[in-house]
Amino acid sequence: MALFLAAFSGGELPHPVLLSVAGLIGGLLLLVPLWLLTPRAGRQCPYCCSVVDANAIVCPQCGREFPGALQVWDRSHPLLSVRGLVVEYEVRQGVLCAVDGVDLDIYSGELLALVGESGCGKSTLAYGLIRHVTFPGEITSGKVLFQGRMCSP
Repeated sequence: MALFLAAFSGGELPHPVLLSVAGLIGGLLLLVPLWLLTPRAGRQCPYCCSVVDANAIVCPQCGREFPGALQVWDRSHPLLSVRGLVVEYEVRQGVLCAVDGVDLDIYSGELLALVGESGCGKSTLAYGLIRHVTFPGEITSGKVLFQGRMCSP
């Protein structure tokens, strides 16, 4: 990158797209030798120094889990289960349904992102999950189970 910038004299900086391309090429040139040097057939256990499969999570020799190993998550029972959650607000014109019949399951190790426009009910859903909807809002129906147990109202 420094060599690329040295080619521009007179205090002019190159276009930002050129800088991005130069940075990308420089990064690829740095990563390619590292990729070629990385062993693919196996790796060494940090505890007993035996060579094991590259995809192993636990060493078959000593039985210890590798640090930073990918976890195998339990998908038999959801960590958080929501069924038919409805949150309504009492307004001057009547009743406003902010969350209408939400069903979702979140398993251990999963991430959930709520994306939407301002005022579409993201925060209301989150407050409904923890049963903390404040006046004038009210949870009118639905159930929330955490680790198979009903959350208290």
